[in-house]
Amino acid sequence: MHTPKLRNTLAIERTICHALWHAALCAEREGNIDRALQYTESAMQEWERYRASHPEDASTKVNELIHTMEKKRDFLQSVPKKDTW
Repeated sequence: MHTPKLRNTLAIERTICHALWHAALCAEREGNIDRALQYTESAMQEWERYRASHPEDASTKVNELIHTMEKKRDFLQSVPKKDTW
């Protein structure tokens, strides 16, 4: 009885994390680097919370996702401000 609720909760939390990440990618494509950086950092924070709250979830490669987002954050931070206007 308890397992379906747990799975649904995990799926919702993962969806929130993925939505933030996709928002970051969309903002970057639209040229809004500041917004992309904000979404990237929010997504990383949510994945960190998810990992801390659900260490038993082996179905999602959280470490790899966070690493990818760290690389994107580094890139976004390196974009000269004049290129974002």
